[in-house]
Amino acid sequence: LFTRVLEGCKTDPVRLAARLHSLFEAMCTGGDFGADPVLHFNGGLFADADVIELRRSEIEELIRITQHDWANVEPSIFGTLFERTLDPAKRSQIGAHYTSREDILTLLEPVVMTPLRREWDEVKQQCEQQWPKVKKAALKQAQSTRRTKPVTAARRKFDRFLLDFIERLSHITILDPACGSGNFLYVAINLVLDLEKEVIAYGATRALSLLPQVRPTQLAGIEINPYAQELAQVVIWIGYLQWMHHNGFSPPRDPVLEPIESVKLMDAILDLSDPENPKEPEWPAADVIVGNPPFLGGKLLRTHLGDEYIDALFKLWDGRVPREADICCYWFEKGRQMVERKKAGLEGDDQKMSETEQQALDQNREHQDWICNEERMAKTKNGGALFMHCLPADIDAEVSSGVMDRFRIELARQANKKLYAIMALLAATKEPDLLQRFRELM
Repeated sequence: LFTRVLEGCKTDPVRLAARLHSLFEAMCTGGDFGADPVLHFNGGLFADADVIELRRSEIEELIRITQHDWANVEPSIFGTLFERTLDPAKRSQIGAHYTSREDILTLLEPVVMTPLRREWDEVKQQCEQQWPKVKKAALKQAQSTRRTKPVTAARRKFDRFLLDFIERLSHITILDPACGSGNFLYVAINLVLDLEKEVIAYGATRALSLLPQVRPTQLAGIEINPYAQELAQVVIWIGYLQWMHHNGFSPPRDPVLEPIESVKLMDAILDLSDPENPKEPEWPAADVIVGNPPFLGGKLLRTHLGDEYIDALFKLWDGRVPREADICCYWFEKGRQMVERKKAGLEGDDQKMSETEQQALDQNREHQDWICNEERMAKTKNGGALFMHCLPADIDAEVSSGVMDRFRIELARQANKKLYAIMALLAATKEPDLLQRFRELM
């Protein structure tokens, strides 16, 4: 339909804009576009029907690219497109960077999927232990002369194991507090859907019919760029609809899309809605936090973000994040707070949470003067420990200049091995028996 509209108006940009405006209006609410029925899309994507008037050359280019099969487009490619829309200076300022699917999986597998698969293994074990009881009860019931044969207690218990786990998967919430174009969230929901499909397939072998319950609305995100925030919702929905189609399930139709209101347009670490009273932003509640927050070295913060913003940031996070730490550390600290709050059962109890945070701040202040110096290094085995730091360390604040100078050459040698260490870790995650594989190759 879109291609036909382009073809019919390719020499008249004004008419094309009017036709597309009508099409987008129909997609917002559902209805007819001429003689063609149009589904109700909703989802916020077509909340307005604004159309940019295109040049003839741009219309021709659109017609050309519509010849491709966009049904199977890889949604994560939009992350690359988003990054390329930013000029290099802006990209550096906000720390925007595209994360490949392979790198995303190295985080999502252990953080999201390993715990869920462990739960699924336990549920399957319960089901396998219950199944002989189900068969025994069914046999006994078949031998009964009763006309009505209700579901046995053994069967109800078996079904409940699977139904409860499906319910569990349909309520797990995943937050990316620096979601960009939504790649982490898109890959995350596909992984959860794959596990849900495994549960459904298992149920089918035991005469239990189940349908997918996992939805994109279980995902939450925070993004400061309005274009990326809208793009994230599109990426998530494209990935979800593709998964449903490729796995033989009917996608939703009325509406096709739902607004993902939990993908927030906001600053994740500093709320300046009241500039006179900066405050810590509230992140959406979540069971799991994932993502790759922006990184910007502490010495570059003022250059890229300005004195006013950084002064407010330092004041708000004083005692929790060292001044001029890399900006990604604020995401880590906020995430740590959320994890501690959930573990302590303090969600929704602001008073208890405030007391717990104050205790943590008091404990942190006791160690503010701690520094890795020659005296402390001398206490290590033979005094030969090597100082390493995951981020640029503040000399004479976190580590003394003497320690840094002493190991500068050895540190450079170790740093040169970083690439090989990363490659080894990636290889170990992809090859179950790496040592045996090396032996076969040699």
